[in-house]
Amino acid sequence: MKSNSSLLAFATMILTLPLYGVAQSSSVAAPDPAAANAATQMVSADASLLHNLDADKAHAGAEVRARLDNTIHLTDGTKLSSGSILVGHIVADNMQQGDSHLSFNFDQAQLKDGKTVPIKATIVGIVNGTPDAVAHLVEPGHAWTNGPLQIDQDGVTPGIDLHSSIAGANSGMLVSSTKSDVKIHEGTDIQFAIGSANANNRASL
Repeated sequence: MKSNSSLLAFATMILTLPLYGVAQSSSVAAPDPAAANAATQMVSADASLLHNLDADKAHAGAEVRARLDNTIHLTDGTKLSSGSILVGHIVADNMQQGDSHLSFNFDQAQLKDGKTVPIKATIVGIVNGTPDAVAHLVEPGHAWTNGPLQIDQDGVTPGIDLHSSIAGANSGMLVSSTKSDVKIHEGTDIQFAIGSANANNRASL
């Protein structure tokens, strides 16, 4: 009788496992349609920061510039050649209660012929080291369709994390996780997802 009771308990446990799996999967959030749509309009690109950034010295409205390392073609047919300059500005900087962060918005590309093209750009990675040794989420020049919609990269430099969203209003935010100043040096490799400014509207980050 004791043996039969043990078998019954074991069988009951096995039968409840699929139900547990269904309950767990039902709690997963559905993909954001706005973010998924934005991703289809963007392509991956690499750029190099043209100057140092320091949250302790920066101020909202200050210009930020990075040079494209590769030629890309936006989904509306616009060509951004290697060497084009991505231009943005600091949206907000903050040093409250030891929380140092910088928010950026890259919204223009200066072409080699002097023309300026409006863009939407999301920072999807910052490389602290040799760019060639770091794997890309999406290869440069390729569509971002299957790339992640939310970026949370820890330790882009010691104590500094990156947070960005493909459907966000800004290009991204750098946050200090150690209450220290946010600093990014000239020449740092920044990985972007870039699209036409008219491709779609973005929700707030």
